[in-house]
Amino acid sequence: MRHIITSLLLTGILITAGCSCHGGSAATEAAADPAADPIAILDNTVAHHDEYTARKLRTIDTLRAALNDVTDDARRFEAEYRLFQEFHTFSMDTTLTLARELVTTATRMGNDSLIWLSHIMEVEALKGLGEYSAALQLLDRIPQPWKQTFRERILNRYVSIYYSLSEYPPTPEAGERYFNKLDAYRDSVSMFVGRTHASYWLNNAERQRAHGRFRQALASLDSANRMMPGTVDPGVMAYLRASNHEALGDLTTAKKEYAVAAAYDLRHAVRKYESLQELARILSAEGDNTRAYTYIMCAINDIKASKARSRTARIADYLPIVLATYTQQQENMVHNKNLLLITVTALALALVVSLLFIRRKNLRLDAERRRLHDKNSELERLRQQLSEVNRSLEESAKVKEQSLGTLFNLCSAYIGAMDRYRVQLAQRIKAGKFRDIESLLAAPAGVEHLQSFFRKFDSIFLEIFPDFIEKFNALMQPGHELTPKPGELLSTELRIYALVRLGINDSTQIAAFLHYSPQTVYNYRFRVRSHSRLPKEQFPDAVRAL
Repeated sequence: MRHIITSLLLTGILITAGCSCHGGSAATEAAADPAADPIAILDNTVAHHDEYTARKLRTIDTLRAALNDVTDDARRFEAEYRLFQEFHTFSMDTTLTLARELVTTATRMGNDSLIWLSHIMEVEALKGLGEYSAALQLLDRIPQPWKQTFRERILNRYVSIYYSLSEYPPTPEAGERYFNKLDAYRDSVSMFVGRTHASYWLNNAERQRAHGRFRQALASLDSANRMMPGTVDPGVMAYLRASNHEALGDLTTAKKEYAVAAAYDLRHAVRKYESLQELARILSAEGDNTRAYTYIMCAINDIKASKARSRTARIADYLPIVLATYTQQQENMVHNKNLLLITVTALALALVVSLLFIRRKNLRLDAERRRLHDKNSELERLRQQLSEVNRSLEESAKVKEQSLGTLFNLCSAYIGAMDRYRVQLAQRIKAGKFRDIESLLAAPAGVEHLQSFFRKFDSIFLEIFPDFIEKFNALMQPGHELTPKPGELLSTELRIYALVRLGINDSTQIAAFLHYSPQTVYNYRFRVRSHSRLPKEQFPDAVRAL
């Protein structure tokens, strides 16, 4: 059983032999829609980054649970190996711990093959943590027989280590030395695996790219896909193609390839990648700072979370992107703040002007309202006066109607009396009764008619001027007021001045109306005028004004 398990593990490990490339899971996933925009797909992937990480953690939890359930070392080694495969691009600290646990389990099993295989996996973890010297020392300690057994895997570890050392050498001389070693190990890998193996073409592509032969590098990548289709990590392949297209100046294709590689790595929770930050660098140079900032911060957070110190040195290269984006954002914030301040100030000024305008309008409206109120009050007063005048005119009209009716009745009665008087005279003349005629003429019938006429006149006058007596007496000196006798409405003096009030000022006309002599009328007027409060010449005008 132990031999069978060991053989299966070795077979799986050798099939997934690595190269000097830059991150990516060995898992496969259905290709994205070729018609879709890779940048848009990447944006969506970055937005759901936490979901992919959570899915990865659920897988790890499942493997941890399976590891806790095993009872024999062979199955433990298998479970620890699977857990290592999940962690080796996710968390370097845990990867190193798992590699050393694999060494312990293999040692307990007494299987030298698995012991040195586990040490090679430990080298991979040390390299990821940036412990290059420790990793090289461990590789050098592998016994020669096992170096032959795991030759391809060991050579790829050397390639990976010297690739990282050549990126940031302490001196130019050291950099040249690392580069030469890298080139030599790549040649060794190529000679060992042969031209029919994908690893040959991947290392050849990297060597061509390192020497500036970018089209030849792309051709080697195409050969790798043809030789062993589906065995090369899609994220690795897309990254290598992108770097060569960028070197050729084809930034459009490079951005698409970088986006494909980054999306693949993020969907598989690969934290050791360079595609996303390389794309961020290009986008920043093109002025797409917002997207570049989002990408670079995602990459930096993943590098920090993975504890991949071999990638930490690259962070400094991307800090200008962060700084440029932050500066632009600050400038945009200041610009927006200034714009907002100007807008608010303008709105405030407009509001103040509007308030002043409204206040001025309100003051005018208040003044107009008060003026209208005063006009309405005046109109109401005039209406009341007009109503009073109308009532007075109505009453006056009624009095006039009554007076006219009374006058007509009086005239009719007087005409009827005269007609009866005429008939009586005519009858007596016709009968020859001349003595009766003399008696009839001597009777005082005319006096009765005259007194009846005066009573009617007095009644009509007082209906028209009901306060005439009171006002007239106000013109007289105390003790000389005129008061009608019992049964009378107006005294003779009051009747004379009633005619004056009606506009008849001539004494002769008054005498004819009252059937008095002009001298009698004059005497009455003189006597009354002598006791008035006013001068004699003003008294008639004052009476006419009553």
